[in-house]
Amino acid sequence: MLKKIVLLVILIAFFNVSFAQLVNGNKWGCSFAINSVDAQIGDPLKDTWADATNNYKNTADFTDHSISWSIIPKYFISEDVAVRFEFGITNINMSSYFDSYGSDPQPETEHAITKQSIEQKINRYLPGIQWNFIRTKRIECYVGFSASYLHYSPMHYSLNYSIFGLPKDTINFSLIYNPFFTGGFAIGIGSFAGFNVHLLKHISLGAEFSSSLLYYKIGGLSDVLETVQSFPKPPTQTAYSYSTNAYKGIQFSQILASLNL
Repeated sequence: MLKKIVLLVILIAFFNVSFAQLVNGNKWGCSFAINSVDAQIGDPLKDTWADATNNYKNTADFTDHSISWSIIPKYFISEDVAVRFEFGITNINMSSYFDSYGSDPQPETEHAITKQSIEQKINRYLPGIQWNFIRTKRIECYVGFSASYLHYSPMHYSLNYSIFGLPKDTINFSLIYNPFFTGGFAIGIGSFAGFNVHLLKHISLGAEFSSSLLYYKIGGLSDVLETVQSFPKPPTQTAYSYSTNAYKGIQFSQILASLNL
């Protein structure tokens, strides 16, 4: 059972799942897709995450609740040519948990718990044109080009570090570190190719591969709210800003693969 769950997770990580309406005599079609999140978290975005880049997937217990989906309406201007517009939303939501208890072979008088999370949203807007170069009763193959615009919201990184005294597990110290890292945008052009196998009148199964050449402008500033408390003293809060990693440059995005249903 565990192997089946792991295989399912791997498939979701590398493929998109979409539900498409075929265009059999109709000029309009529409797809709903569940997309790969990992393929959208490339080096340009990771560079702007500063310290969080090295922390969000460390040796602690890691949980990923990220999800990405798209809606792709299409309008066929002829039997084999369609204009399409992809609107996608990606919610990055990752967290980790680490308890130092038991990591030291010596008798322990205290232990520390570290909780971390990363939250960010990416909106994708991709108008494009698609050509079907093979179309039979059951199979169609297509290629196309698209313009790409991606908007990155500010990234919220949360670090909660607490120290507890033993044996009563009484909290002695707490640090809550809440920075918001500047978002940004990416713009460029891309291409895609894919195929569909018609199963029913309005349902197809296939795959699509796409990539874009993008100019990125992300990051550069972090606004922080920090709360520190040494018990039993009251907490103190500090707000400040500092310059952090920024990425500006042209780079190919990672290849997005999609499994279409």
